[in-house]
Amino acid sequence: MSSYVLIIKVNSPENVEIGALGNFKILSGFYSYVGAGGITRIKRHFKRKKRLHWHIDYLLKIAEPLEAWIGEMEEVKLVEILEGELRPYIKGFGSSDTRKFSHLFLGKPSNRLLKNLGYRKIEKF
Repeated sequence: MSSYVLIIKVNSPENVEIGALGNFKILSGFYSYVGAGGITRIKRHFKRKKRLHWHIDYLLKIAEPLEAWIGEMEEVKLVEILEGELRPYIKGFGSSDTRKFSHLFLGKPSNRLLKNLGYRKIEKF
């Protein structure tokens, strides 16, 4: 299955409820979210109106999706690589099916790293 990294930007600090995870103070800046799926899932992240289902949907109420990178690496393997590059943020975010601390990271990986991993960039839809 394909996996992707969604790069998002939060323009100003804000408190947000992330489903059953609870309320969190989200700082301004860039974030990276690792998910599983293909183009259809990525397109959904760029829609403004949608049913809130995944943790990322709640965060996207206050954040702007900028770009996504898609590739064929297993989602968990990609998370493990990014754990060495970025700081995981919000325990349990998007990771209920993988046992990883989080699939959300503060910051964004370099384009070079993602290209070296075989990922290709997809911009706004």
